[in-house]
Amino acid sequence: RFTGRNWETVRITLLDANGNVASESTLKKDVYLRTAYGEAEFDPKVLSTLDFDNGVAEVKMLPRGRRTVVIQIEPFHVMSGPMEYSEK
Repeated sequence: RFTGRNWETVRITLLDANGNVASESTLKKDVYLRTAYGEAEFDPKVLSTLDFDNGVAEVKMLPRGRRTVVIQIEPFHVMSGPMEYSEK
C-alpha cells in the first residue's frame, strides 16, 4: 500500500527457481524498474549487483496519483503484487 504522493521504500528480493533468496552474485544483468500498471518514479531506476545486500535491494518509489501500481522487473518479466492507494 501507499498513502499519497510521498516517496515509499520498496524492497526488491532476488529469488531462485525454488523461491529461495538468491545471492546477488547470481545476477548477471542489471535490473530495470518500470510500471506494468499505474505510474511511479523509481530511485534508482536501474539496479546492479552493488545495490543488493544478501539478495535484497531497497528502492524509493514515488507513486503518481492514487491508481494502483504494479512494478515490472526487466529483463526478467517479473511483476510485483499490486500496491494500492490507502488513506491511512
